[in-house]
Amino acid sequence: PPSPPSLSPPPPSPPSLGPPPPTPPSPDAPCEELQFTVDKTRLNGFIGEEWCFSAIDVCSGEYDSELKARCESLFIEPSAFTPPDPNAYIAGTCAGGCAECVYRQQSNGNWVCRATSSTFGCPAPPTPPPPSKPAPPPLLALSSAMPCSEMVATLTNVRELNEWCNTDVARRNPIECPKFYAELSDGQLQRCAYDPVESRCTLRNGQICAAGPSPPPPLPPPAAAMLCSEMIAALTNTRTLDPPEWCDTDPARRTPEECPKFYTTTSGDGGLQRCGYDPVRRQCLRNRGQLCIQD
Repeated sequence: PPSPPSLSPPPPSPPSLGPPPPTPPSPDAPCEELQFTVDKTRLNGFIGEEWCFSAIDVCSGEYDSELKARCESLFIEPSAFTPPDPNAYIAGTCAGGCAECVYRQQSNGNWVCRATSSTFGCPAPPTPPPPSKPAPPPLLALSSAMPCSEMVATLTNVRELNEWCNTDVARRNPIECPKFYAELSDGQLQRCAYDPVESRCTLRNGQICAAGPSPPPPLPPPAAAMLCSEMIAALTNTRTLDPPEWCDTDPARRTPEECPKFYTTTSGDGGLQRCGYDPVRRQCLRNRGQLCIQD
């Protein structure tokens, strides 16, 4: 007898596509978490004592598709607690909790209708990041270093005023601040510079003056110390002028002839100190003069 025709192998099974994507929320549901409330009957739970178990009258060990359909067409709201004012409760918000009714079998074999755990409204939207701070304005470009002789001749030394660059609020702007400098403890002269970020007049970005090409001439020998009574009688106290001044306040005293005609009081102890002329800086300075000798 002829051989039976050979059977071709069965076609391969289609590849698994994985779990289906989540169902987007119905237009009637404010978010996916409350999708189970759409097209279902609401039981008023803690307001009117309507619960899932009331959907099934008789417990039975037999599965019943009709009872399942009846049970799972319901949900409870509010399901978690009694609202403070039940008459003012707004249904559909799930503010008091919403729970889905589910048909399931208990450990004793009976099929019942019971509520799931409560869901409270939709998740809060993510907090937007704080706005980024604008970048601070760039610091003003520094000009080339000023010669020390020019700095002394054209600018004001804040230390002669017993101040620093930022002491006077009138200097906290880009116009007034560069008109001043400070004499540092090592004798260097540094120009005040305006900081637009902090709105301050500081030494932080100020330039130190450029020394001249030749070494400064030696200071003249100091005059012999005077008796305090002689200094008071022969010289003028700059602090008694109206208004009070320092040795270098008046430009007319910035000469080797006029400067020694004045004296001032030292800060703190009230001592008397003669003004002394500095030929390098062309200034009349207190710290270049001698203290008087007590009688």
